[in-house]
Amino acid sequence: MKKLLFPLLIASISLVASCGANNPAPSPVPPPEETISYDRKVHNIKNLGFATGQYSPGQSHLIGVGGCDLGFPVYVEEINQFQFYFGDTFSSTTSHTGMWRSNVIGTCPDTEDLSDGITLEEFVCSDAGYIKCPINGHHDNNGVNEITKIPTGIIDVDGTIYMYYFSMHDWNAPQDNMMNYGGCIKSTDYGKTWARVYDLTWVNPESRNSKEKIQGLINEDVFNTPNVGTINIEDHYGFDATQIFPLDGKDGYIYLFCEGGYRNHGVKLGRVLKQNIEVFEEYEYFTGTYNSEGEAVYKKGKNGLAFIRDKSVTELVSVAFGEMSAFYNAYLKKWCMMTCASGYAMMYTADKIDGPYKQKITLFPGNDNRIVPNGAFYAPLSMEALQKENGKKMYMLCSTWLPAYNPSFIEITFQ
Repeated sequence: MKKLLFPLLIASISLVASCGANNPAPSPVPPPEETISYDRKVHNIKNLGFATGQYSPGQSHLIGVGGCDLGFPVYVEEINQFQFYFGDTFSSTTSHTGMWRSNVIGTCPDTEDLSDGITLEEFVCSDAGYIKCPINGHHDNNGVNEITKIPTGIIDVDGTIYMYYFSMHDWNAPQDNMMNYGGCIKSTDYGKTWARVYDLTWVNPESRNSKEKIQGLINEDVFNTPNVGTINIEDHYGFDATQIFPLDGKDGYIYLFCEGGYRNHGVKLGRVLKQNIEVFEEYEYFTGTYNSEGEAVYKKGKNGLAFIRDKSVTELVSVAFGEMSAFYNAYLKKWCMMTCASGYAMMYTADKIDGPYKQKITLFPGNDNRIVPNGAFYAPLSMEALQKENGKKMYMLCSTWLPAYNPSFIEITFQ
């Protein structure tokens, strides 16, 4: 589903973020009693209710999170906490209106029992107590400069949290021309404060925005202060990596599941040694080939990015991917990529992290209102820490555009 342009109404109010009220919240999607399955590898699926908004257990609309999407999960081991990174967030519960923040972080201290859903009672705040963005979006009009910045994946590396994101120029442009660039920010205090990692910049050479404006954007800090960084646009062209989902490969590498365009191409793969995660030229990209020992072959830096451009053979899966997540599932004994494709939430699996991803599991369709409340659904997001019973049960968030602009929390039990 293509993300629509929403009304731009910024309320002239300040909303203090605190613990949510204890009011009971009705759920528009009661958990089904019957067994639901669309694939022989899936035993049952349950919608456990909304994670945010007026129908959520945390009643987040009372503290300024009325509508939002996404919710990329990360488990912060150092403080034993789940964090969920949401995209465009509005204070109102209707029509994508009210105070607008491009991204916010909800926190959940209950990491053990997920069977009754999640309660997000707190969001990361400024010292003054206001819900804050990890990185500000400009909120310009479509096609002017930058309309928003959206998370694409989160990872905790030895206590430092990295948030990969993209800068959107124009939602109304053709899909390959929408984005300005993909970037990365980091936090060393578990999400309270953030800083740009300037070197981690992948510029979209197909953007409709001017080269001069993109050059200005990529050197701004998280508060949109201009000319702080010194990145040269020509050194950072990387169409295929403007959207990155990072994953620890448990072999010393962080793997990057990369997309170019917007919901318009398949997924490509990069990786970087964990200790080099902040160095652009140390990232290397899968060529689509394997050596005689069956090991994936990579090319490094700008040369690697140039090599994978316009080569479908370098795609792990040649399906138009939208927002995605990737993880290992010990019960299935597979590496998994999950997205919405052709109206279904799909999971593609492989024995090795770099593929080949030959198997697929159909999780559920968007037209089953017992699972998602409307067919306008997207972004099935999970991670290994959101699995129980050694991966037999998997929990995920899945966003809906209407009638409620909020992600649902869903439980999947495998056969």
